[in-house]
Amino acid sequence: KLVATDGHRLSFIQKPLPEVTKFAFDKGIIIPRKGMLELSRLLEESEQVQVAFQENTAIFRQGESTLIMRLIDGDFPDYDTVVPKNCERVLEVDRSRFMEMLRRMSIISTDRYRGIRCKIHPEHMEIISNNPEIGDAREEIS
Repeated sequence: KLVATDGHRLSFIQKPLPEVTKFAFDKGIIIPRKGMLELSRLLEESEQVQVAFQENTAIFRQGESTLIMRLIDGDFPDYDTVVPKNCERVLEVDRSRFMEMLRRMSIISTDRYRGIRCKIHPEHMEIISNNPEIGDAREEIS
């Protein structure tokens, strides 16, 4: 399970890891943001990476490259209390169409006007982006 947060947004993914040598963490680990950015650059060209942990250090190996970083001491926020367990309303949309829509909407977004609103209707979702300097955008997906 991987979880990331910046205090305002939360992202997580949970997948089984095949071919993993058994290791466990009592509380998990916290990898620094800069380290994750470097790791994402390292992993751009490959799906396979070796991961090792030793005390307060993480080691990532991919091909000829090795990335070593110090882990952050402390406890990660209890994100389970923030994520709803059961949702009354669920709207399923095609992932690729939704991503394309968000990319188009992000053209209107700037640092000053970066909000994208989602309105959920019974049969579809409406995505709205407003920027007084550029214009407005509105799309629907069902």
